[in-house]
Amino acid sequence: MAGALRHVDAAWQDLSWENVIWVGADEMNRKKGHNYLTVFVDLQAKRALLAVEGKDAGRGSSLPLN
Repeated sequence: MAGALRHVDAAWQDLSWENVIWVGADEMNRKKGHNYLTVFVDLQAKRALLAVEGKDAGRGSSLPLN
């Protein structure tokens, strides 16, 4: 697992938010029950930007947008 996290950390540092204009969000159930994940995507570049645990309205505050 540590190797995977190293790759995620490296990809996060290389992620550019410079040209992100349209952001989409979707909530999904990770497992049976109420264990949700909110995923934010760049709708123009068609790429995932961020995934955070939970599904409340405050999840968008995790985005590093100006």
